[in-house]
Amino acid sequence: MAAGSTDGDSTASSELGRALLVNNEPGFGPKQATVARAMMYTLAPRGSVLIVPDGLWLESSWAGMLTGAALRGCRVFVIGPALANAPSAGFPQMSRTQEVFLRLLHVRQEFMEDIHRAGGELRVGLYAATEDVNDVAQQARAVRAGMDRYPWLRDLVPLSPSVLAVLDSAPVLLERAGYRPFVLGRDEQPRLPQLHRKTQFFADSAALARLAARPEWREVAVQTLIARAQQAQRGTKTGLYDDTLTTFATAAVAKLLRAYLASRPPEDSARLTFYFTVGTQNQDPRGMLLDAEAVFVVSGMSGAVGLFDLYSLLARSTWIETEQDLDRLLPPYKKWQRRLGRFARLVL
Repeated sequence: MAAGSTDGDSTASSELGRALLVNNEPGFGPKQATVARAMMYTLAPRGSVLIVPDGLWLESSWAGMLTGAALRGCRVFVIGPALANAPSAGFPQMSRTQEVFLRLLHVRQEFMEDIHRAGGELRVGLYAATEDVNDVAQQARAVRAGMDRYPWLRDLVPLSPSVLAVLDSAPVLLERAGYRPFVLGRDEQPRLPQLHRKTQFFADSAALARLAARPEWREVAVQTLIARAQQAQRGTKTGLYDDTLTTFATAAVAKLLRAYLASRPPEDSARLTFYFTVGTQNQDPRGMLLDAEAVFVVSGMSGAVGLFDLYSLLARSTWIETEQDLDRLLPPYKKWQRRLGRFARLVL
């Protein structure tokens, strides 16, 4: 199914992207969503970028597929929640998550030379954000701070200085748009932001770098911040979260994608460009084997729309280099807890 086109040009529409809905049926039914995800992990060619966040990492086979991608030359970024930011923080789930991430960290350390020799990269991150989910200005500051803290982000996604200037001026920009941080309700026990995201992003690294460097990203950044401010304003009136994008934000993204298409080198057309997935499935065995799941896969240039949010997540995560870093944000569990987590992972 081709993405819509404002000018009625079907050729341009199909170049901008295609979309496919894949499902897992319960029990012994077909598992299209599981197969599609496995294909993305195992068939992504050398030079691909894979950004894979999830709030529930219980299955080591997904981590194994991503490790294989790094070893064959892909740049892989795995993100899970710190204990304080976990949407499902019981010890069976988190003890298993801790084990999976510890194994990924050991693999990264043990096979670093092999991964780099193949041109790949494997990084393990924990979402440990502290800024309120409704404070868009603080989130913009956190993104900017993360870019300074992790210089490799600029190599991965070389945004132009004009985009960085938008992030630097985000508080003033949002204030002019009428934005004020708000609270829909207060928990009896205060909680940090939680990683509920079930989106994943895949791209050719060369195409990603060329797209990120385009000057049209500045307007996309401006309109995205304004759209979030307007979503927040609607939320204060209705008491509900509203993720509707503005016409201006949609037009800015379309302009960016068409500008890239107009100047795209021929070699970009022959390679994987962009994929973006949104769905219900976690990195867990139950969702892979037993549950009914739905995953929406967008391919082609329209898949690039997920870059801004996923880049924000990359910058706001803490990237783990040592076991001590992992233990600080996701502490190890007792032996009996780890055993129970392994046993119970099929039903969690």
